[in-house]
Amino acid sequence: MYGGRISEALAADPGIQCIVAGRNPPAGRRAKHGRVSYMALDAASVSALRTTLPGMFAVVNVCGPFDGQRHTVAEQCAELGVHYLDLADSREYVTGFARLNEKARRTGALLVTGAGFAPAVSSALVDSVGHEFDQINDIHVLMSPGNKSPRGDAALRVLLEQAGSLMRIKEDGRWHEVYGWGKPQRVNFPRPVGRRRLYQCDAPELDIFPQRYGVRTATFYTGFELNTFNFGLSLLAWFKRRRKSAGIAGLAGPLRFAAKWFKGRGGACDGYGVVITGVANDSAMTHAIYLIARDGNGAMIPCSASIALVRKWVHQGVSGSGATVCLDMLTLEDIKTTLLDYDIVLIRA
Repeated sequence: MYGGRISEALAADPGIQCIVAGRNPPAGRRAKHGRVSYMALDAASVSALRTTLPGMFAVVNVCGPFDGQRHTVAEQCAELGVHYLDLADSREYVTGFARLNEKARRTGALLVTGAGFAPAVSSALVDSVGHEFDQINDIHVLMSPGNKSPRGDAALRVLLEQAGSLMRIKEDGRWHEVYGWGKPQRVNFPRPVGRRRLYQCDAPELDIFPQRYGVRTATFYTGFELNTFNFGLSLLAWFKRRRKSAGIAGLAGPLRFAAKWFKGRGGACDGYGVVITGVANDSAMTHAIYLIARDGNGAMIPCSASIALVRKWVHQGVSGSGATVCLDMLTLEDIKTTLLDYDIVLIRA
């Protein structure tokens, strides 16, 4: 889902040639722009990567889910001196990425993880208003796709893996454990998204934001448009906690098939945003900033950071080397530029 959108957006730039690689490339598919081609590649095969990667400028890895995944593609890029970025939103994957730093420095490669909504876009949203605070106390990250918006099995598998599993969060200045897909709350997104029911989930921001902004509370909430799916996943999470089952991620395929029966309900409007509370001039202050997507364009929001970063590398050069998280590499203006051709609006409240 993300690979096609990123490659089409990049190929619109005359200075960029894209190759979309996957286990089952679309036979005979024609891209909107002629600078996209397709090839077969098993991203889990070290030998295939070592044969294919030499000569490449940069690799954008969208082979999720990244939960529990090894850094195979990034490690091969580090060894071969190829620049790399991914859309990983797995807390464990992002935290462990720094182990590739020395290897990447030796070959001059820059490896970047988290170049998706979490944490690249969410941190850019916070940074865009953070200067208005003397002190930031709480940051709540919010995400809710529309029922008719495109979504893949990988994202659903991640939610199923997290639901009912323990995760560590900082709340009111203290670290403690909570269950994934718990603590539901109603969130009022700007129209046309409207009111959605969201649940706490794991994300890299839960580690990054307390360290980066010194906040007392950092949370990440997500949820479906239809409460049928929200309540269903809540039931599965409850069953997992009670039965101490190993996981329910294997239900992703059947649940996605069952979701086709509800495809006619809901809409294709997605809401992404952050709510920030803190102090300015000795007074309490709250800012909320949202990206609202219509007509199924929500997938472009997590794609936007990768698109903007590759364009920046191509036209301005790659500064530095090593392995890092996608923070302070892009401004909100950089990200907004990649979204101009889509029905996506930025709203401050």
